[in-house]
Amino acid sequence: MKPRAVFILVLSVLVVLVIGGYQYLNSTQTKPAARPTNTPAVQSQPYSSVNNPSSSSTSTVTVGGSGALQPTLPGAGQCGAAANSAQIAISGGATCTTAEAVVAAANGSDFSSNGYSCKSTREGSNTQWSSYWNGDFYAYTCSSGSNQIAFNWQSSTTGQ
Repeated sequence: MKPRAVFILVLSVLVVLVIGGYQYLNSTQTKPAARPTNTPAVQSQPYSSVNNPSSSSTSTVTVGGSGALQPTLPGAGQCGAAANSAQIAISGGATCTTAEAVVAAANGSDFSSNGYSCKSTREGSNTQWSSYWNGDFYAYTCSSGSNQIAFNWQSSTTGQ
């Protein structure tokens, strides 16, 4: 075979391999499934000491009654945490801006802010959120129609 024919043959094989490899890689990429628009962004999940080795015994706590959005697990908040609030979850048409305004009004008891009615539940050391907090804290569930906000809060004098 002539050197030019070998060169064309090798070049052709390389082109086929590159195009085939590119098509293969594109066909194996997966895209995350879209979340339906009418479902809560964060669902309550079972949590145990297996998930949190620093905890000797935790129990899954549901606050706010059936269907209430739950605060997220530690480290999974949807909106920014502050020194005394974290695990913020939103659903429906709630936004982080609104959630942050509602969270700022928390005071350790039930309250209303920005059209949201919020119920508090005092929590202690054996819940799915306890590893984040020092001492007692409050789990809040807030609703305004179908919009919901959930978060955990602790008095700044208690410290986190």
